[in-house]
Amino acid sequence: MDIPLTSFIDFVLKSGSPKMTSAKKIKSQSEEDYNVATDYYKRFREAVQELHKKDLQKATLLKLVGPLPPNKVENYKKMAEGYKKFLGKKEVKWFKPSRENWKQGNLTIAINPELGSPFRQPLEKESRSDRSLEIEKTEIANSLIDRTKKNAYCL
Repeated sequence: MDIPLTSFIDFVLKSGSPKMTSAKKIKSQSEEDYNVATDYYKRFREAVQELHKKDLQKATLLKLVGPLPPNKVENYKKMAEGYKKFLGKKEVKWFKPSRENWKQGNLTIAINPELGSPFRQPLEKESRSDRSLEIEKTEIANSLIDRTKKNAYCL
């Protein structure tokens, strides 16, 4: 079974009946073909990517989305405001994210980030080497994988 990392994390963080509901939802989604028409957030994700790829001002985010159907206008405005608030004064530099698959038995977790950008606070002094940061990121990822391996078979 192939599932996206976000779905897997949502599943792992739940317990009891919400965990079973999450597993059923993941199974149902894995049996359906992707349909761009039902991807509610696609245009927003693409606009965020374009914003960072082209190093544009965050105020342009909604303009990048383009015209929206009436049922999306309010939610997209809220998402844009929330994302701009999250960015705050962080310095953002785009890079192309890598894609990987993590396999455990017959389970494949697609690690497919849509945004490649290290978020840093302005004027932050980097005290560690890039290599030590990469090692730390790898250790964090491995820790997450180790903690979730116990639950992976539940799907």
